[in-house]
Amino acid sequence: MENDKTHISRREALGIIGTAGAALAGAVLMPGRIFAESVEVSEAENVLSTTSTSSQTLNLKDYPKLAGEVDDTLRLNRFFNDLKSMPGINGVIPEGTYAISQVVTVSLVNQYLFAYGAKISSTVAALKIENSQNSIIEGLSIEIKVKSDSQKYIGISIFSSKHLILQFMNVRGAGWIGITSEANTANITILNCRIEDCNYGIRTVASSTNIKIIGCYISNHWSQSSEATNQGSLPVWSSPSLFYDGITIKGENCLIEGCVIEDNGQSGIYSGGVKRLIITNNVIRNNWNKGIDLGTSDTQIEFVDITSNIVENNKTGNIHFFKVNYSSISNNIVLNSDIKYSSISNYVEPCIIFNNVCIGNRIHNNTIWNVYDEVAVFINVDPSTKSIDNSIIGNTINSKNRFNPKVELYNQLTDASLQTVSNLRVDNILSLPKTRTSPDTEGAISYNPTTKKLEFYDGTTIRTVTST
Repeated sequence: MENDKTHISRREALGIIGTAGAALAGAVLMPGRIFAESVEVSEAENVLSTTSTSSQTLNLKDYPKLAGEVDDTLRLNRFFNDLKSMPGINGVIPEGTYAISQVVTVSLVNQYLFAYGAKISSTVAALKIENSQNSIIEGLSIEIKVKSDSQKYIGISIFSSKHLILQFMNVRGAGWIGITSEANTANITILNCRIEDCNYGIRTVASSTNIKIIGCYISNHWSQSSEATNQGSLPVWSSPSLFYDGITIKGENCLIEGCVIEDNGQSGIYSGGVKRLIITNNVIRNNWNKGIDLGTSDTQIEFVDITSNIVENNKTGNIHFFKVNYSSISNNIVLNSDIKYSSISNYVEPCIIFNNVCIGNRIHNNTIWNVYDEVAVFINVDPSTKSIDNSIIGNTINSKNRFNPKVELYNQLTDASLQTVSNLRVDNILSLPKTRTSPDTEGAISYNPTTKKLEFYDGTTIRTVTST
């Protein structure tokens, strides 16, 4: 899809960054624990305050192909080399398609690059941004013509740069990554971009800081790929594949806000290591692994705030924590509503899952709905790797089975509070699950429509709990 966005002014762009700042400044706190600390929003605003207002511009139309040049690679290199030598002078790439056969390197300092209606068509990696600061690239589309998982096929790679905004850009067809933030990058904002049909949509590395992904659409459209359509009516993603995660994020002080992330071959958002991450006001749906998948066996993730998102029909679980600590899942709508895959066992999963050791997390004030015969929330309470000091409070839950912990780990059950040896707290269950005859799963809590009581099955008898 071509970029059909209209140009926004510097003042409007500053307003968008300011909105993101408000979300970051409103950090979610728990007594004695910080879930997410504010990102240095003033650094992002600095991009707009220091970008050149010069009326002088350098225009690619003044750089024609020379004799013997078969594509636009060399003319683009001449243009960008001159632009690099003139900090503060803005650049323009006119509407049109520009074919390249080698990666083009861009270095901007205090500059705006306008490229509405311009598309770079590449048979290799397309754009390498390095040693740039206080600059904006706006409106450029990139299309890579070779579908391969080779790591050389990257739409936009960013190295050793800071205070940079990419806005209203399209990247399509990158066989490896659409946009990647590499070593020594900080205060990078990816704003209102579309990243489609790429192996991975957006990636940040562990040394990245203050990365903001705002208002983007990210999908590799796995369900429309030949990998899926060749399987018939119920495709199941498997490796090897050319379709993986929408966003793979590492680093510190990062924000994902206002994005639509859907139909990616693996997870919508994946992280193997991040600290202080806010995920807010996104729609994350119909991805073929998890919706939000955080944690690995060899890393520890901390201080993540997942709030006010719609996380829906992601095949192997909507929100998954693995060794995640002191984080919050609040005010989200988390749904498994599509029963089409009820016959695929690994696609019938709880809505929210805590695996391995997850410590000090909160699941508060969410709407959680699961149509499968599965629990709504799974908290690992295996004695050898149990999660501890987590709480499930104030959620609206509609599910045959609400929570999973096995009965032998409970040491008390009172009217409005459930306490286990792993210090799991469950309070204020506000809504009623699906009608059912009895809570026949050990350790499950459900609603009996006849007695109008919440019931707990301890493996032998049914005990009741008063709903608050």
